[in-house]
Amino acid sequence: MQYLNALAWDWLKKDPKHFSGLHFCTNVKCDSMDNSMYGILNGTIIKARFKPFVSMLKEIYNKSIQRIVNRKEWIIGLNQAINPRIITKINKEKTKAR
Repeated sequence: MQYLNALAWDWLKKDPKHFSGLHFCTNVKCDSMDNSMYGILNGTIIKARFKPFVSMLKEIYNKSIQRIVNRKEWIIGLNQAINPRIITKINKEKTKAR
């Protein structure tokens, strides 16, 4: 590198935190994913939020369990080894690759 491009060589002598992935921060700098998940949760429990505390917790628990059961039944009912959403994503990537 030193012989190919002296300016690049001088730049690489600087602090590696500017160009090395090892020194990059992996913390999330945007809470949009968290905000989206909280928004979805709040939308599903909106009616329960106006009940007394114990009743609210019971309703949220029941909704959560019912969702898990529904998803499990849906997955069991599939005749495929791979989730249809994954198959859709793979097909989209196939068409992009062509």
